[in-house]
Amino acid sequence: MITKYRNRSIILAIFALALSVLLVVVFRKSIRVRTSDDWTALAVVLYLAAWAMWVMTSLSLARAKGYSRDLAGTLFLVFIVIGFCVPIAPVLFPFYIIFAMEDKAKDRMRRR
Repeated sequence: MITKYRNRSIILAIFALALSVLLVVVFRKSIRVRTSDDWTALAVVLYLAAWAMWVMTSLSLARAKGYSRDLAGTLFLVFIVIGFCVPIAPVLFPFYIIFAMEDKAKDRMRRR
């Protein structure tokens, strides 16, 4: 893995996890308070922010694995479509990249 992108993806994953936890807390609060739409609006904004952070984490992990920007752009389009159709998918994408995708940076590091 390329260290620069790996470290960036770790930081992004921490923020994404924090936003996801905050989203669950706000969502539970919005269920209890039925008279206010402010909690629902906040939950929607937090969902979009958490989704964006999980996608950015996935793309940074793909770059850390040695994949080019072109492939990362293609992955981004796929993540957009699948991420909005299946809400849990953006959380699972980083695990797919870590465990299922081949590490192309390994070969590059051995050549140096």
